[in-house]
Amino acid sequence: MEKKGVPTVTITTTAFFDLVKSTMDEQGIAEMAIVQVEHPIAGRNAADTNKLVDGVFPEIFKAATAWQPTK
Repeated sequence: MEKKGVPTVTITTTAFFDLVKSTMDEQGIAEMAIVQVEHPIAGRNAADTNKLVDGVFPEIFKAATAWQPTK
């Protein structure tokens, strides 16, 4: 979607951030909005998942509405 000019927000866990960055490089994407959340997500109960989402939601919202490439 980014290569087609459609802005996105990629949400990844800390364990997969390097993979996201290398994939961007392979695809020729210099910049994009990325939000990292603490790894792992699997195995969390509902209360812990809600706490995780509540903590990162402002960053996701900002990335979706205000992020701009530096170039």
